[in-house]
Amino acid sequence: SFFSLPIGWVVIALHLALSGAVFALGTLRPGEPASMRLFFSLSNWTLIFIAPAISMRLIAEEQRTGSIDNLMTAPVGESVIVVGKLLGAAMFLIAMLAPSLVYVAVLGTLASPDYNAIALGYLGLVLLGVFYLSIGLLFSALTANQVVAFLSTVFFVLLLQLVS
Repeated sequence: SFFSLPIGWVVIALHLALSGAVFALGTLRPGEPASMRLFFSLSNWTLIFIAPAISMRLIAEEQRTGSIDNLMTAPVGESVIVVGKLLGAAMFLIAMLAPSLVYVAVLGTLASPDYNAIALGYLGLVLLGVFYLSIGLLFSALTANQVVAFLSTVFFVLLLQLVS
């Protein structure tokens, strides 16, 4: 359902526009090492806002529309529903990050980057994104309001960033 709603496409477009600008302006500098460090550090901060935008509807929308009752009476357990929603959101996150692999190809044609570091950077982004999505899923389950779920997740993740 992320691809059938405008918010999914807007989230992907904003992430790609911002990361593309950072890649073009910050990564491709003559005489500097071929690294995507700036891209990954920016993506860590953009995930603070992107992951809550993805996860705010996961359960809150079900509660708001009343379809949570139908979902909970399905012949599967609650944990299966929660894991399924989290995996769906994680797959959307991976689909959102996939077009940025073009940056790796561009960097590979212009220089000789460390592909192991880039692969680990992407793995770290996915793991951090799934962590943020799980926090968003929790706050989405605690409220029927999507905006409250979004803001609660953003503030909680920012608090985690400040404490660490």
